[in-house]
Amino acid sequence: HCSLGRDRTGMVAMLLQGLLGADKTDMFRDYEASRFSVRGTLDAATISDLNGNYSTTYSYITNNFDGATFAEDCALYLLRVGMTQDEIDSIRNILLEEVDA
Repeated sequence: HCSLGRDRTGMVAMLLQGLLGADKTDMFRDYEASRFSVRGTLDAATISDLNGNYSTTYSYITNNFDGATFAEDCALYLLRVGMTQDEIDSIRNILLEEVDA
């Protein structure tokens, strides 16, 4: 199903980035960059195709959950599909770090 890194893998990356509070534009650019790998060009997907796949998932999450931010929407989605709050907190603790200003 996910032979090019955009389908399931790309969506998981988007969920993780979203959960961590990444900017929407940055998340899309990261997703879009997979098009330029050797494997990413095998299916002849266009930038428009990529935008459609990404936008559909992004819209589903923002339109079906009532978080104040996309990060909260991602957390609510992950809770609905079976993750626990402890798992979500653990992901955030592992992947986020405080930076001194």
